[in-house]
Amino acid sequence: MKQIQIPDEDYNFLKELQHELNTQDTDGQAEPRYWMVMEKETMATPPGVGQAYIHLGDGDVRTLEETVQFVKENMKWSDNEAKKKWKSVNKKDFDEVLEYLKETFGCGEEVWQDERDRISHFSGAFLTKRECKRHIENNRHHYDRPCTFAMTAYRNYELEHLLNILRTMEFN
Repeated sequence: MKQIQIPDEDYNFLKELQHELNTQDTDGQAEPRYWMVMEKETMATPPGVGQAYIHLGDGDVRTLEETVQFVKENMKWSDNEAKKKWKSVNKKDFDEVLEYLKETFGCGEEVWQDERDRISHFSGAFLTKRECKRHIENNRHHYDRPCTFAMTAYRNYELEHLLNILRTMEFN
């Protein structure tokens, strides 16, 4: 059997990596497995697909409830006629609130959006779930509701072979 000389620091790293590879949760994925960062992506959709939102302008998109709260908080800047009209609006009726905004302030547009999960383009692959979690903790500002996501490198024989070596290497 061949022997490889490596510094103690690298030896300890490989030994810890082996332990992590052999004991971590598989998240239901077959070998060879690796982890990626998954996050939420909001995208525009045709009417009737996803959820209806109110676009107030300059990229300000809100749910009906958020819009009602926004109007309530900013009503102090409105004239008496706008305040009086607001009292008669059914705050649970999307179309009524939208119509009020258009008539009173000349803004408000119905837009439809939906969310989907997607693998982030800000990260690469991680050999361990632990390292993927650490990456998310240190780089959360790049992501929208990130989480770890296990994947299988289907028929990636090099990675499978390498991971098998790492998992079965004997440390003396």
